Amino acid sequence: MLRDASAAQHVAYALQLALCGVFVASVALKLRRPGAFARNVADYGLLPRSRAVVVAAAATIVAVEALLALAFFVGAILEVAVAVAAFMLLAFGAGIQINLRRGRTIPCGCFGNDAELISGHSLVRIALLLGAVCTLAVLLALPAVHVVTVSDVMDEPEYLIEAGGIAVVLGLAALWSLNARSVAAVADALRNQPS
Repeated sequence: MLRDASAAQHVAYALQLALCGVFVASVALKLRRPGAFARNVADYGLLPRSRAVVVAAAATIVAVEALLALAFFVGAILEVAVAVAAFMLLAFGAGIQINLRRGRTIPCGCFGNDAELISGHSLVRIALLLGAVCTLAVLLALPAVHVVTVSDVMDEPEYLIEAGGIAVVLGLAALWSLNARSVAAVADALRNQPS
C-alpha cells in the first residue's frame, strides 16, 4: 500500500510529479510560440547559423521535454528520464554560463519566455531543478524506494492527489524563493517589524 510507504518513497514520488509538472509547463509554454523559442535557441549562438539546424534543435528540445514529462508522470523508464533530464539541465546551464561569460544579454527562453534575460537567477533555477533531479536519482537508488507508476496509483487515487499536492507546494515554494523581489519584501517586512 503506497500510503504506508517510507517517507523517502513519498518524497521521491512528489519529486517525480513536480518534475513532470516542470516539463509539462516548459513544453506547453514553448508550443504557444514555437517561432519565438526557435529564435531563443538561435540567440544562444552555440549552433550553426542554419535555420534548419536551429528549428530542428528547438523541435528536438521540445520533443525530449515532452517525453520527459510523460516518463515522469507514467513512471516508465524513470531512471533513463532522470539521466536525460540531468543532461538537458546541464547543457542548458552550460549554454547560459557560456553566454554570461561572453557578456551577452540574451533572452533566456526559460519556459518559452523571451522577455526574461539570462542571469545568475537563471543558473540558480537550473541548479535547483538539477538538485531535484539528483535527489530523485539518489532516492531511487535506496532499497526502500521503488518507482511509482500510474498503474500503482490507479488503486489509490488519493495517494496521487496527496503526492501531487505536495509536489505543487514544493514547486510553488521553489518558484517563490527564486523571485528576488518576494524574498526582499519578506526580509524588509521582518526588519521593519516593531520590537
